[in-house]
Amino acid sequence: MFSLCFKLYYYFIVCCPGQLWENGWGKNKNKNLNHHHHKIACIHSNWDTTLSMAELMKGAQSTINSGFFSGLVIQWFRSFLLGHVQKVVVGDECSDPWALTCGVPQGFVLSPMLSNIYMKPLGEIIRGFGLGVHQYADDTQLYLSFKSEPVKAVKVLCECLEAVGGWMAANGLKLNPDKTEVLFLGDRGQAGVEDSLVLNRVTVPLKDQVHSLGVILDSQLSMEAQVNSVSRAAVYQLHLVRRLRPYLLADCLARVVHALVISRLDYCNALYLGLPLKVTRKLQLIQNAAARLVTGGGRRDHITPVLKDLHWLPVRFRAQFKVLVLTFKALNGLGPVYLKERLHPHRSARTLRSSAEGLLAVPSLREAKLQGTRQRAFSVVAPTLWNALPSDVKTINNYLTFRRQPCSGKFLRQPCSGKFLMYDILVFFGFYGSRPEWLGKPSQMGGVQITNYYYYYYYYY
Repeated sequence: MFSLCFKLYYYFIVCCPGQLWENGWGKNKNKNLNHHHHKIACIHSNWDTTLSMAELMKGAQSTINSGFFSGLVIQWFRSFLLGHVQKVVVGDECSDPWALTCGVPQGFVLSPMLSNIYMKPLGEIIRGFGLGVHQYADDTQLYLSFKSEPVKAVKVLCECLEAVGGWMAANGLKLNPDKTEVLFLGDRGQAGVEDSLVLNRVTVPLKDQVHSLGVILDSQLSMEAQVNSVSRAAVYQLHLVRRLRPYLLADCLARVVHALVISRLDYCNALYLGLPLKVTRKLQLIQNAAARLVTGGGRRDHITPVLKDLHWLPVRFRAQFKVLVLTFKALNGLGPVYLKERLHPHRSARTLRSSAEGLLAVPSLREAKLQGTRQRAFSVVAPTLWNALPSDVKTINNYLTFRRQPCSGKFLRQPCSGKFLMYDILVFFGFYGSRPEWLGKPSQMGGVQITNYYYYYYYYY
């Protein structure tokens, strides 16, 4: 099984604000300011089409008229798209207000929503060729899986790209082949796929690494490039925070570390599940350094009590928790559809007591053949972790209640082994307390005497 991931890069055909600084300022500053207003608002003569706010409103009209929106929502859209002005300020000088005829404010929550509405026909065109597509705002990714006949697969993809280019040209968008990326997953030599993808009469080469929503994906899905990138960024932020430490209170320091360092470790950390220890160890060392920075511990101090006091879980356990949260959201209609499609209820040919426990089916080797990534695939990891939860936890419907269950981590299993995940947490944290019955006898845990226990969800989130 081979896969092609095609990431389109396009931009709106509007006047570039950078042209504002092309000419020098004359003696009449206000006249020059208004002149540059005109340069921003005008469209170059050799551009055939432009995406204006009125056209965006027209493109969204079919969705708005579907009956799902009230008059107040339509007014919200209209106020966002129309009636904006701009000024140019240079030093102490300010120009007169100039009405905007194109463009929308940046950074608003409504921007990606309206972009998805406007780009909805593009997804329908791509699916018409049998390709998968993921869209978010200006980020569009095409997916094509094939077992054999790579020439036919490449031909279908090129035809799809030609149709996409035609639709974009008719709707005020322009494809940029130079920034479009293609990733091939599989043995390129065995598949016989060469640099034969053509976009706007430009050959698009295959890349070993591509960026997808802030994550670096390589052709082997090893995630080493992503981990190295996150490690470099987190270490740099740790260095900056360490210089600010004398000026921050303890609680402020913890918040800064969470915002600048831990957030980088947690972003898309579900992809780190099942990675080799030599890869995830880099992230764990950064978390240890961040914990010592917050608590003021020394470099040689044992990290176990430090993480215990901060109520931080190790990196790989945080990743497993993230997978469970995504699974709960997907099963209860709170997550994306493409994740829910990977989860299927377990069906047995006979009536068993486990039939009412809400188990999920784990794909067989025929369905998930890639040995290198099978134990990391969401379709395999999510059912494995979910089935290990107690029955009363799996029947919870409220999201906050699910996250706050103190006993929901008892029977979590590692996706690559049959050991209790809870056992690993016990060894790591070493909490003191009475021996729970669910741990069983010492002989059932490899002959190790366990007298400590820890509630998985209690301290995380």
